[in-house]
Amino acid sequence: MLDESRLHGFVRDNLRKGYSHDQIKSLLEEHGYPKDLIAKIVGKHKPSAVKTSSMIITAVLLSIILILLLYLFWPSTGSFIAKANNCAPGETVIDVHGSKLKISAEDCLLQKEFISFSKSEPDEIIQLFSGKSMTCPYDAGTLTKDSLGFTYAIESCSGDLKDAVYMLRRAQILNQ
Repeated sequence: MLDESRLHGFVRDNLRKGYSHDQIKSLLEEHGYPKDLIAKIVGKHKPSAVKTSSMIITAVLLSIILILLLYLFWPSTGSFIAKANNCAPGETVIDVHGSKLKISAEDCLLQKEFISFSKSEPDEIIQLFSGKSMTCPYDAGTLTKDSLGFTYAIESCSGDLKDAVYMLRRAQILNQ
């Protein structure tokens, strides 16, 4: 038989392993320990406190790791702007009325191109913009969320996507 201090260790270890108070009491009774001693020893140990504290610590650590991974690898507009404002390479995808516009930055140049289109987008628009891109220069430290808009400061851009936008604008003006 175990002495009281070793019995405390036995109870604590088995509670950590997930055994209930009742399971531990039954086991000790089967091995001949007096019921009053079992009640005294087992009663001093709170399984929920041991289990809950380790679960809380695990949950907090997993949350911190998840947040860190999301911050480092999720292409958020905010982190993209921070990188791009230093003229560092970066990439993000923004939603333009259901269509996805990929924006890449490097050396204070934005490269914009559509990578997918909304199901409601007319075929003519899809054909007009598919496979085209434009490059837009900017000054370090001047980018904001607004400046990531599809046609923001388009007059300073170059490329076949800009030409397609201007072609669409001309067609809209003529059809008015």
